[in-house]
Amino acid sequence: MNCKEIKEALHAYCDGEASSLEKKIIEEHLLSCASCQEEVARIKASLSLLKAQEAHSAPEGFTKETMLLIKEKQEYMEEKEDEGIPVDFVLSSMFFFARGLWRGVSFLKYLPHPSYSFRRRKLYLSW
Repeated sequence: MNCKEIKEALHAYCDGEASSLEKKIIEEHLLSCASCQEEVARIKASLSLLKAQEAHSAPEGFTKETMLLIKEKQEYMEEKEDEGIPVDFVLSSMFFFARGLWRGVSFLKYLPHPSYSFRRRKLYLSW
């Protein structure tokens, strides 16, 4: 095995999860490779720091409160989905508006504007 393959297996070796054959190969390699020895030292230092940390537990009722908040959020989102304009309507409207712009259709001629002569365009609006 080369150094790259050994370094990939070092975490399992340090955790004690390597098979006996892998363990033997890694130990033989570590006798001759200084960079892999340094890597093992770093991994073991990290593991000792992690083991030194004390376990923290969640406050009493944390799970129950969290699940209630999640349920409330889901109900709120379901209510919001029922309100407003449907997405497919908005997208289709945008498509037809963009298509009209691409084809050169002016939507402004259908809107009341002071610069338009309604009689010349024969556009009569009733409000």
